Amino acid sequence: MKKLLGIMVLGLMWCNVGLANVTGLYSGQLIYPNGDKFPMASEFKVNNEGEVRGKYSYKYQNKNYKGSFYEGKLEGVNLKIFWTDEFGKGWLKIIFDETFESFTGEWGAIKKKQEKGKEGEWTGKKQLEEIKAEEKSKEEEEKKAEEKSKEEEEEKVPEELAFSKEPLITSMSDWGKFKDEETSPHNINIFSKGEYFEYRFRFKCKTKRPSDPNKKYAKKYYAYAYNYPGAHDSVRLRFKYLMSDRKILANMEVNILEVKGDVITFYFGKFKSNPEYIYQVDLGNISYDLSAKFTIDQIKPTKKTGRLCVQDKLWEDARKFYNAYHQKKDDKKQKLEAKRKKEYKEQSDFDNSPEGQLHNAYLIYMRIKAYHEARKGYAIVYVTSKQMLDSRSKVKEIENTLVAKNKIDSDAIWKKAVKAYEDGEKFSFEALIASGNYSEGNSQKCNLNLFLLTSIHSDVTGGTKIEKDF
Repeated sequence: MKKLLGIMVLGLMWCNVGLANVTGLYSGQLIYPNGDKFPMASEFKVNNEGEVRGKYSYKYQNKNYKGSFYEGKLEGVNLKIFWTDEFGKGWLKIIFDETFESFTGEWGAIKKKQEKGKEGEWTGKKQLEEIKAEEKSKEEEEKKAEEKSKEEEEEKVPEELAFSKEPLITSMSDWGKFKDEETSPHNINIFSKGEYFEYRFRFKCKTKRPSDPNKKYAKKYYAYAYNYPGAHDSVRLRFKYLMSDRKILANMEVNILEVKGDVITFYFGKFKSNPEYIYQVDLGNISYDLSAKFTIDQIKPTKKTGRLCVQDKLWEDARKFYNAYHQKKDDKKQKLEAKRKKEYKEQSDFDNSPEGQLHNAYLIYMRIKAYHEARKGYAIVYVTSKQMLDSRSKVKEIENTLVAKNKIDSDAIWKKAVKAYEDGEKFSFEALIASGNYSEGNSQKCNLNLFLLTSIHSDVTGGTKIEKDF
């Protein structure tokens, strides 16, 4: 019995030592299978229940990103923990060294609540004590300020309006549920980029469930603040609600009487010349940090403080998801545009080089020759015999001039031009020659090639000399 108790005590001591040692800030890298590496700072903490949590930050494409660790479980030197950031959720498996001074690990994503395979590696090495002490001091100050702020919030904000720090929209499935409930004449479409989220803010307002469970009630109540530059006063504030027996939000009719700065005076219902009940809200300084809140106060016939509304985290998470989606599309579009411009410049540089001019002249000549063969012997032709002889003479002059001036290998360039023709155009021209068909479209293409050959000839040789013939 004593021996068993001793083993249990040693096991608990090792567990406590590991949990204590894992706490700290680690600097390392996020490594992808293709070799791409990104600076990564990982910080772990242990709560009173022995769960490892924390945060991390990294730099990707010159932008800084942050995320959170949660539900970490340490067994010896092995830690499995989960991560979440604006791109999604995932898992991380870590193996520490015996002193918990460094670690190596592997990570992957979680999609549809299933852990996917390894996507890369994750490393870390504990920072110097001076840096850790500075970070700890800073964190303690932030924690105290956060706890103080939290205490103040808890005094004013009911539990039903409180929100967690975990992102509420991390996938298209989450987005779909949000969008379906929000459906209205001005529907939110994530595939259409606009300013829907830029100047719109949503507030979640307090509701009250009736004592009778069978009675219908508004289980959700939202206020919408619109801060469009130069927006008309009549659209500054709107309300929607969700009945307990419905799945889609319904609009509440509102008539705004006056707007002074952030203070809005209004009444509910259709237009009335002398409404009995008049309300007022002070929107204050609305921002993206979820700090804004207000009460819907009755000012007529008597003054009365009404329901509390706090900035809605679901809406802000939807804004982040929407912006991240379009940022990703914009980044991809910019990359494609940059690639297109690069390829265009490379092609333009090649076309204007001696090698490019000769290569293009050879290729154009092969096309002209094919057009000539396609209608040879017919009354209507693509290329006359005179044009064919003229083209042969021009391509020879181009070759002689470029080789003489630049000492380039015309035979090697000819082989490359032949290969390009055989790989991309030979089959089409052989079909045209076999059919013998004539069309205006092919005639125009042929004339374009005759013009292009003349243009290259003019650039390289100065063109055909005009001689006095009288």
